[in-house]
Amino acid sequence: MTMTAIAVSAENPNTTLKAPVTQNIKVTDKPNKTEAADKIIAQAALDAGVRTCKPISDQVTRYLIGGGKSSGVVFSAPENANNRIFSSSMEIENSQGVTYASASYSPTGDLGCGVVFDAVTYWKESCSNVSLGLQKDLKTMGTLGGKVSMLDGGPMMRIFLMPAGTGCVQIKKEIVY
Repeated sequence: MTMTAIAVSAENPNTTLKAPVTQNIKVTDKPNKTEAADKIIAQAALDAGVRTCKPISDQVTRYLIGGGKSSGVVFSAPENANNRIFSSSMEIENSQGVTYASASYSPTGDLGCGVVFDAVTYWKESCSNVSLGLQKDLKTMGTLGGKVSMLDGGPMMRIFLMPAGTGCVQIKKEIVY
């Protein structure tokens, strides 16, 4: 497996999954290089040989980073990377705190690419308070087992809230095609 480490600071103003594809730029492995993190992650994937999933990778990465700062790594197959699953992991700092995000991309032939991502954020507030803030946009579904609550964001998205001490861990899971 090839692992390309990238460390960048970025402010990405466009946070929608429908944002246009980014332009290519030269990848650097130097930490704290001020560039658009989504562009550098996209270039690392291209350098590894990933082509089919590049447009959706650009969109998901840009969405996850939002207006924050990010560092990350890209994991890809050493051979025939364009026809195999690849993944990225990022640390994202924004006004909410720090989020760990992981996105996995799978080429689907002529249909393009499927993506699943998880974004994990710790809140100092209780899960009840976090849930109240999210319920204006999401429907409560109950619990996954007995302790982890679920919120419905539509057929392709769920938010899980897990108690952690006096705070709450929020896990957003979404599938994108």
